[in-house]
Amino acid sequence: MNPKILVRFEPFFNEWITMEKNGSVFSVEFEDGFSDENHPEIKRITPNYSIENACSVPIVVQILLTKNCTYRCPHCPVAEESASKYELSTKEVKNIIDYCANSGVLFIRFSGGESTMRSDFPELVEYALSLGLHCGLLSNCRTYSEEVMNVLPKLSYMQTHLDSVDEDCFNKLTGGNNFNTFCETLSQIRRNGVKVNAAMTLMKENQDEIKDIIDFCTEFGLTLKINTIYSDADGKFQKREWESYYKDVIVPFRKIWPTLKQYAKSIGCEAYSFIDIEPLDDSVRDPIAVTSPWGRSYIVIDSIGDMYPFSLIMKPEFKLGSIRNGDNILDVWKNSKFLEFLRSISKTTLGCEGCRMDCVYSNLFFSYSYFGEFGHILPNLDCPYGKHKLI
Repeated sequence: MNPKILVRFEPFFNEWITMEKNGSVFSVEFEDGFSDENHPEIKRITPNYSIENACSVPIVVQILLTKNCTYRCPHCPVAEESASKYELSTKEVKNIIDYCANSGVLFIRFSGGESTMRSDFPELVEYALSLGLHCGLLSNCRTYSEEVMNVLPKLSYMQTHLDSVDEDCFNKLTGGNNFNTFCETLSQIRRNGVKVNAAMTLMKENQDEIKDIIDFCTEFGLTLKINTIYSDADGKFQKREWESYYKDVIVPFRKIWPTLKQYAKSIGCEAYSFIDIEPLDDSVRDPIAVTSPWGRSYIVIDSIGDMYPFSLIMKPEFKLGSIRNGDNILDVWKNSKFLEFLRSISKTTLGCEGCRMDCVYSNLFFSYSYFGEFGHILPNLDCPYGKHKLI
């Protein structure tokens, strides 16, 4: 039996929405007289409520299946091998997937740690797909079992980190002798037709090899997205360090990026960075399109069933609830005071209306990690409005 096509009415857009396999959300129009009975291949879901500044139901639920990982990245805030004995069981994860499919969630993003280390990973992907959900994977691409390899082509996409293509630097940043295995596995994945996005974090260690990374992405057919450096809420990246990072890394990058972006385009590499600016038009819906999606279209469940707005700052003060304590996703989504607070922050309240610069400057959790408060604009020497500059 083929899985049903999940379609839900979304009050935020005042439209029926569904999702293509590539993860793109689009609207659906039903002809007058459309009957569910005559279209058993479609499952329509209608929430009976709306939420201010957010989707009524998350579009994406990210499930961190494990904190265990085959890498030992020195800067990683997630990996924790000792936590594996408390992980959600296969049955518990399937119950979450059932709940998502019946509630109007459209996409499950599996991550970790390294979620493919769980022996039930292929089974969980197949189960989600059988219910009409689409699936993505955040993975290090180091090594996979045959069963994992066979299920990867069924995903909408994979995303992996690519902070260096210099073997020594790559191995240092991933905490082991990983580069050659990464390349071999990536070659096999791409031969199987799997779409792979590469996320690069701009830092001092790799700021001189961006062209090489673009060449690597072209060779392997990867889409490149360059992000700013990440620091967690423990304050490991103080304001003075941010200022140094901005002046020493971001400012030089801003000068060379237009040329690098044109170079990438000339050799057929799809490449984006956090400083790209797009024009604002009437098709853009501010709360989701140009501010952080946390609490607006996306929620995270960690490996022991706790819910958070964001996968990289899973601190006690941000915990929204627990699956194992009987909390359910929609109740948390609708009633969390913390999510309500996050949704109250928009481009307008930040003074950035009309600007679509990627969310390094208004991403709520990045701003928290740098400044210890939400909604603090990160300094931008080239702010189009002249409001947010380093002094």
